[in-house]
Amino acid sequence: LSHDPDNLKAFPVTDGAAEGIAALRAAGHAVEIVTGRPASSHVATERWLAENGFKGLSVTYVDKYGRAGCYVQNPGDTPSITLAELLERRYDAAVDDSPKVLGPLAKAWPNTRLLVFSRPWNKSLRLASNMVRVEGWKAVVSDLLV
Repeated sequence: LSHDPDNLKAFPVTDGAAEGIAALRAAGHAVEIVTGRPASSHVATERWLAENGFKGLSVTYVDKYGRAGCYVQNPGDTPSITLAELLERRYDAAVDDSPKVLGPLAKAWPNTRLLVFSRPWNKSLRLASNMVRVEGWKAVVSDLLV
């Protein structure tokens, strides 16, 4: 399972992510990590974030596939929110690579700049008018700090 704590700690950091997020924060942007990982991975996720240069960031767990009940909830786990609950929130910009999430975000957030982090699994995604494809964290930072 990719969300097993031992597997999570082996995930590599995407090149430029720590520096990019630090630059956005230094420029005054509020940065929040929104992930499709189950909330049961909270402890391992927080540890991974701290060990890889992302300490102190807020994390929201989104049950985008309706599987929250399939995972063991541990005492102290942050509860997951549904995709519908995420869509009720408002952000100035969002960076994501999941076609499962990007389509609904584009519809629910027409005034939000959506940066599609280019990955093999989203190459065929048709971009909505509020989306732009980015090839790495330097492009994310360049786009958002214009």
